Amino acid sequence: MQAVEWSDSDQKFAEAHLRIVTGLYGLLRPFDDVKPVRDVPIGAKLQTKRGKTVCQFWIDLITKQLAKDIVELAKRGAQKTLLVVNLSDEYWAAVHNSGLPSGVEVVRVLFQGGSEDSVRRARGLLASHVVRKCVTDMEGLRDFSHDDWAFDRSVSRDTKVVFTWDGSEAGADKTASKVKVKKAAAADPGYHSSGSSGGEEPAQQASKSSGGCRDSRSLSRSCSQRRPHGGASTRNKKRGGTTRCPSSRSRSSSEKPARRGHRRDSRSRSRSRGAVKRSRR
Repeated sequence: MQAVEWSDSDQKFAEAHLRIVTGLYGLLRPFDDVKPVRDVPIGAKLQTKRGKTVCQFWIDLITKQLAKDIVELAKRGAQKTLLVVNLSDEYWAAVHNSGLPSGVEVVRVLFQGGSEDSVRRARGLLASHVVRKCVTDMEGLRDFSHDDWAFDRSVSRDTKVVFTWDGSEAGADKTASKVKVKKAAAADPGYHSSGSSGGEEPAQQASKSSGGCRDSRSLSRSCSQRRPHGGASTRNKKRGGTTRCPSSRSRSSSEKPARRGHRRDSRSRSRSRGAVKRSRR
């Protein structure tokens, strides 16, 4: 927020109008005494009597304290209270709208198209703009100007002010293209992000890679690859059907009895011939 450059009047305005939502301390004023440690994420898991997350732990306390600050601000002579929500969706969930005083106008400020780091910097710059310019209306929010952000009138409404990314590609949001790819894949089951050659089906590519099953071994391997997971061949075997492809083992097992029978016949013939020769002698 570049608070080092604030003047005395800026510091007084910020102490009365600016509030910071944190996961470690709840709701803070700009000059509250805190330790220089890393903040706890508001969506982190935390098993307590108030809930299972940090947000559920703070939600009632943050809302009540924010409501008290709004009431005190109204006592100072403010005719209308404009609550500018300069937070992400995750941190804005720590505030109950129903717990705020009546007559409060809630306006959300959104930064779209930029990366997370650029959006985080933009929120700090907007807060500094509000403090320095003593912004109390919608026109003051729309006057926020930066080289990387531009006010979008076509999307902005009375309840939200939208700024779109207008900077370099280095600070652009690179996750948008990935989200589009995921949505396209979910909508079309045949969508391939990497792309298969010639748009062929996976079964056709598998048959080509097997080399046409030239011998019995390659045929058995390709058929074992095509079998569905879950042991469909054993089920069909119990039912009486056969789905196995011919292999070298099946052929050798079928040929062995014939060879044995052939040897037995030759032995019996040689024995019979020897018996005839002995009888003649």
